[in-house]
Amino acid sequence: MLKKQLNLDCHISWRRSDKTLTVEWDDGDPAVVTISPNGYDAQSMYLSPDKPKLEILKGAWYTIETLGRTTTMSFLPDIFFEELAEKNWRPSPRKTVN
Repeated sequence: MLKKQLNLDCHISWRRSDKTLTVEWDDGDPAVVTISPNGYDAQSMYLSPDKPKLEILKGAWYTIETLGRTTTMSFLPDIFFEELAEKNWRPSPRKTVN
């Protein structure tokens, strides 16, 4: 099981995995996970003792940050490859066609 500690200076920037991930809140303050399955639409969810686990599907963009001082998270599987998004990238709405 891969563990990561998030704090005010360390968060998980936008990235996507080559495997479906199970992310679990282990300890500390709640965290917010934002997932974008397609680079346009995005949804945020909280991880805490009340809802400690969620699944991020293979290929979905995601980011995670603590909502306090520190949060410890676990990832399963513990070996996976990630593609990091370019600096300052974030999901953006589709352009409307008139």
